[in-house]
Formats: sequence, C-alpha cells, structure tokens
Amino acid sequence: MDVHQNARTTPHSREKIVARARRGESAREIAAALEICESTVRKWLRRYGAEGVAGLRDRSCRPRRSPAATPRALVAWVERLRRQRWTSAEIAARLQLGRSTVARLLQRRGLARLRSLDRPVRIRRYEWPHPGDLLHVDVKKLGRIGRVGHRITGDRRRGVRGIGWEYVHVAIDDASRMVYVEVLGDEDAATATAFLWRALGWFRRHGIRVRRLMTDNAFAYSSQLFTALCQRHGVRQLRTRPYTPRTNGKAERFIQTLLREWAYRRPYTTSAIRTRALGGYVRSVSYGEGDGEGTARLVVRVPIARVQSAILQFSELGTILDQQVSVRDVQPGLDRRFQRIAELNRVILTLSGDEKAAAQAELEALRTAQAQDRRRASFATASLVLTTKKESVVPAAPGRIERALDRAGEVLAAEAVAVVYAAVVAAPFIVVGLALVALARAARRRSDRRLLGY
Repeated sequence: MDVHQNARTTPHSREKIVARARRGESAREIAAALEICESTVRKWLRRYGAEGVAGLRDRSCRPRRSPAATPRALVAWVERLRRQRWTSAEIAARLQLGRSTVARLLQRRGLARLRSLDRPVRIRRYEWPHPGDLLHVDVKKLGRIGRVGHRITGDRRRGVRGIGWEYVHVAIDDASRMVYVEVLGDEDAATATAFLWRALGWFRRHGIRVRRLMTDNAFAYSSQLFTALCQRHGVRQLRTRPYTPRTNGKAERFIQTLLREWAYRRPYTTSAIRTRALGGYVRSVSYGEGDGEGTARLVVRVPIARVQSAILQFSELGTILDQQVSVRDVQPGLDRRFQRIAELNRVILTLSGDEKAAAQAELEALRTAQAQDRRRASFATASLVLTTKKESVVPAAPGRIERALDRAGEVLAAEAVAVVYAAVVAAPFIVVGLALVALARAARRRSDRRLLGY
C-alpha cells in the first residue's frame, strides 16, 4: 500500500473507526475525534458491514469502464507485430495508432526493448583446471585526463576536448586469475602483439606456460603478426563468437572491476598519476600486497596461492629439491600479527606519552614484518617451479634380436614409403595412358564399321 503523507485514514485507523462504532459512539463523534468528515466514517462502516475486514483495505483506483481505451483486438495486434520485430513507428503506421499509444502498450507488456524478444541465454560457467590452460586477453579504451572530469565535478562544460585516448590491455589466467595489465597508446596489431609477448614472458616467470589464448575478433588479434607469435610459442588461439562478449567473460568482468576499483575509484589530475596507481592495484590483486590490515586474511585466496596449490598437485612428477617458503607456512604468523595489530589499534587511543610511542613503534614493526611475509609468500611459487626436477629413467640397452627386428622394420618402412611415392607420382601418367588407349580403340572401331558399311 502506497499511503501519501497527508492520509488521515489507514487500514489501522479504519479498524479503530469500527471499534468506536461498536462501543456505541456516533458517526459524528468518531469524525470529530479523528478529524475526518462524517461521510468518510459512514463509508468505512458501510464497507465493513458489506465485506468485513477485507472492506477496510485499499481498492484499485482504476475505473470500472474505460470507453476511450484501445480495443483488445488492436492491443493483440500490437503485441503480435512487435514479436515479429516491427518497430513502434511501423506498428503505429500500419494500425493507424499514435506512436505514444504504441510505446505505452509495449511498455506495459515489457516489449519496449528488442532484447526482450530474445530467448534468455543460458549462462555457462567454466574454469580450466590448471594454470596456463587458457589465457583471456582484451583491451579497454579510456580517455586521457587533462583535469578532474565530469564524473567527479558533474560539469560536462569544462571537459578537455581532443586530448586523446589510452588503451588498457588485460591478460588474465582462467584457472589462477593472475592478471597482467599494461596501459598503452593504441590497440593496433603491433602493440597487441608486443603486449602478448611481454605477457607470455611474465606468466612464464611465474611458472605458468600458456597453452591456449582467447580473444575477440578485433583486427589486432586476427592479424598475421599476432597469429605468428601464437604459433611460435605453441599457443592455440581461440576467438569468441561474433557479438558475444560473454564468451570472454573473465576478461570483461575484470575490466569492469578494474574501472570501478582503479580508474574511477578516486579523482586523478593527470593520466600519468592514474597509470602509476595501476601497478599497486594489480600487485594487490595478484599477490595480496596492499595497504590496510585486512589484506593478511586474503593471502591464502589470492591468485598466486592458487597457482602454487596447482603446482603442488604436480609435484609427484618430480622431486622438490628446494623451496623457500609457502603461503601455508607464513599464514599462522600473519594471523598472529593481524590479531596483535588489531589489539594495538584498539588500545593505542587510550595511551599517552612513552607508552603510546612504544605502541606505535611496535605497530610499524608488525606492519613491516607483515608486508615482508606477504612478499616472501608471493615469490614462493617461482622458487618451487625453478627447483623442481624430474628423475630420469635410463632404459635398458636392446639385445641383438631387438636390433635386428628394428633394422628390418626400418627397411620395410622405407620400401613401403618408396612404393607409395612411386604410385602417387606415376598415377596421373597411368590414367592418361589408359585414356589414350581407350580413345584409340574407339577410333579404330569406328573406322572398321565405316569400311564395312554398317
């Protein structure tokens, strides 16, 4: 129920009217006590006598009859033509109705947008099991910053025109969610190819070998230069379906997060300041490094930890010779420091003098140790990958019989290849020769028949 601010009666006050009437008060006395007119009191008493408590509820304000309403047949035709993807102007011209009438009818039925006519797309979520199985790449265009823009000031008249664009190139791993981001001057083929080359090297230094790459159908990603780089590194390139950006959804979603938490999080006076702030944000996303006390509890869930856990699953293939530190090793220490920092923040406001200075010094030392542990945990994965070695098994030397059989197999294989090659090369000549022989025999038969007279 939507009751306006000056309403005198509500369902609760109407029940009070009925209760007063039952106690024997007259309609005039009830109206004077509630500061409403007597006819209103009689109306609600009459509705209560006819319908009971349900009569005290609000009714629809829609009139019982609407002589000027659009006929139902025309409404049905409007909906039918709209489902055939006719525009509002075409429907209005064909049915001789006003455009505003057609627009209002379509709005009531939820058909104002053409996308409402499409079937709902079934969401398919997926995640590759191992880091490097799939790398999502995309680019986002951002306007350069000359001064604080209209998103902060709300004034579009003071914008800087013609200052140009910057392009944020993004590469995100499907399994580990580790990201590599650069802000570049354009999005042409050479720039995109150079970005991919640096991204592959960055992921490789973190123990991730990229095997598949997903991009959209932009010209830069379909160029020969970009394709040649993928082939050189043995990366299989996948492209999204046309007009279906959700196929590359992880990159699209990260770009939206990047815009919200970095590009538009606070006002920047220049583009250079915004670009410098990008490095710290990406490190906080990939490694769990960042300002604030709450980052300690995020260490075990940041992407670098997911990479490490995935690599540990493959440690059975080899022997781990050396390992500096893992996220699991430093997590108890981080938890203890986090609790101590929270405790100091609570009590530091009540201290004064030397005690407060000592508490602040201890707090700074704890934060420094906390940042060092997070940094050590972030580099543990690279150390683990570089110091893992697989034990090699030396096969036994073959005997005299095995060597003879291998030699015979090699000879037979070489002869079979020679026969197949000869057959492939001579096949066209054989076919042409047989055709010429057949033509000669046919010509001889025709001449014999001509000589014999039949």
